Amino acid sequence: MRNGSYLDQHRTIVSAAMLAAYINNTEDGFRQKDVKTYLQLFLAWAEPCFFDNASTWMLCNSQIARLLGELEQSGHLKRTSNKKMRPKYRLSGEGYSLLVADVISQKDKVQPRLFFFSHFFVVTYAKPLLRAMVSLDVPGLKLEPWLRHPERLVNAQLQKLGEEIAEVEAHSRAYENAARLGSEAFVAGKSVLQVASDIGKAGFHQVQAELPMTDLISEVSGSKARWEIETGSLVRRDLLCAPTLMMLRSYRAALEGLRFVGGERRSDVGSAEGEWADKDIRSCG
Repeated sequence: MRNGSYLDQHRTIVSAAMLAAYINNTEDGFRQKDVKTYLQLFLAWAEPCFFDNASTWMLCNSQIARLLGELEQSGHLKRTSNKKMRPKYRLSGEGYSLLVADVISQKDKVQPRLFFFSHFFVVTYAKPLLRAMVSLDVPGLKLEPWLRHPERLVNAQLQKLGEEIAEVEAHSRAYENAARLGSEAFVAGKSVLQVASDIGKAGFHQVQAELPMTDLISEVSGSKARWEIETGSLVRRDLLCAPTLMMLRSYRAALEGLRFVGGERRSDVGSAEGEWADKDIRSCG
């Protein structure tokens, strides 16, 4: 998908919609409208405010068609009917693996709502996804453990979340230390640029920006520059870092709860109704 498109911004949900369309139509193949149906459903659950008007859905239709074309051209998808209008498709093993990887991959930044959806999808549809791996003869050494043990997703997200919390905590300490050092230096009679240089040498600024502190502060007038160092640093700590840390720590508690619930409800994994009723799954990969 091209960068900047609606679908590219929601690649996880789009991939899940294509997987749902495939595993619910394994005999005859799925159509574009099947992908759109599941995309509408999943977005309604995960991003209820994403689509705001009918024209956006028309754009979405064209993007789904383009995506199907790209997958077909790359060999990840093939047509099961020769109809020019409303063709049907079936995923290749490589295409299937690609979409599953999109769903279970951990993104660069922590995104709670997106992760909750990924976890929900894997927990709910693990068994039909594993059955599809078998029918497509997909090597399961990399993917199967994530589908059979969705707590792995939670653990991986907790690790990434821990890294992000540590980064924000470092920013918070840097702001606090910069304010303290700045106040002490101003009392000692140092100029704004001297103070900025001291902050940069102490390393309190490096976690906040790539530009040297002196370059940044030289663009600000004297009184404003002193405010930015002494007071502004503490304001940023309190109004940017503190609420962000509160939110991230709350998310961590929610993830810990998911890990517990996942263990309690493991017998429910993949127990979706209808065509996805539970059946025996032979070992994959």
